[in-house]
Amino acid sequence: MATIVRRARSRSFGRRRSRRKLVWARSANTPAGTSIGAGVVIGTDLLADYVTQSGGDSLNGSTLMAIRGRIWASAVQQAGVSIGITWGIRLDEASQVALPAAQLLSTRAPGSSDRYGDWLARDYFWMPTTAGGINDFAGGAVEYPALNIRSRRRIDELNATIALYVENLAGGATAAYAFDLDLLLALP
Repeated sequence: MATIVRRARSRSFGRRRSRRKLVWARSANTPAGTSIGAGVVIGTDLLADYVTQSGGDSLNGSTLMAIRGRIWASAVQQAGVSIGITWGIRLDEASQVALPAAQLLSTRAPGSSDRYGDWLARDYFWMPTTAGGINDFAGGAVEYPALNIRSRRRIDELNATIALYVENLAGGATAAYAFDLDLLLALP
């Protein structure tokens, strides 16, 4: 008797899924930076430039794959004033980013009690002074180590975006911050 040998076939034969298109979205406010007063929170939509340059395409269904880049902070040299800046990157609604600073302070500040938001990263710069001294960095810029965040965040909602929030925790000092970030997106 002859033995019949059957080849195993994959169930997905002929239904191969196409690869998603990967694009880099760049967001920066360098070299001038942005001035931020004491006790103020500023929100920045990191995907706004990409949406504008792509002709208003919707990011609905896209996935954020990675963020890489740098963040800098600086302050005017002042005697006896410590500078503290917190920053955070989160998946948020575009309408929240444009809120007045007073509302952002209570709801979206990186140092607020909003621990349950979809934060990709949260950290701070702290530049202390000695009693009656001057800022340790003497008015120069402090650079946060290079960011390399790998995280898959799906942008499911029509109004969703990736936002950078920066808060100046200093008593009476005005600080400045700058950023240069690249975001890798997998389009649907």
